[in-house]
Amino acid sequence: MEHTVVEVETIIAASPHMVWDTMITNPSTLFLGAKVDTDWKVGHPITMSGDFNGKSFRDEGEIRAFDEDHRLSFTHRSGSANGVTNLVTFELQRQGQGTKVKLIQAPLAAATLSDEQKSKFAKTWSLMLGALKKEVESRP
Repeated sequence: MEHTVVEVETIIAASPHMVWDTMITNPSTLFLGAKVDTDWKVGHPITMSGDFNGKSFRDEGEIRAFDEDHRLSFTHRSGSANGVTNLVTFELQRQGQGTKVKLIQAPLAAATLSDEQKSKFAKTWSLMLGALKKEVESRP
C-alpha cells in the first residue's frame, strides 16, 4: 500500500492548460535544467539527467498517467534515494484565475526514509514547483 512521503503545492497565476503546456513542452524548466527524455506515453520510459548540486545524475522511470491539463504521474528511481522507486504525481486544478499544482511522492514498496531524506525531497520538489511557477508566470 502506498503512503505519501512528500506533498507540496503552489498556486500559479495561469490556466491549467498553460501550466501543462510548459511542463510538457519545456520539462527542463520543471526539472531544474535537467535533460528530460520521454514521449509522454503511458507505459513508456522517462529519464532525467544532468548535474544537481555539483553532482551528475541520471534518474529513470516510467510514465504512469498522462491526463492532459489535469494529471501527470511517473515512477522515479534515483541513486540518491537509496534505490527506492517512488510514484511522483502532479495534479493540476483550476483555482480562481490560476492553477493549484500539487505534487505527491509516494514509495511503491515498503521503504523507510529518514526525516532528513523526506525533508530533502520536499525541498527539491518545492524548488522545482517554484521554477515552474516562475517560468509560467513570465510567459506572455
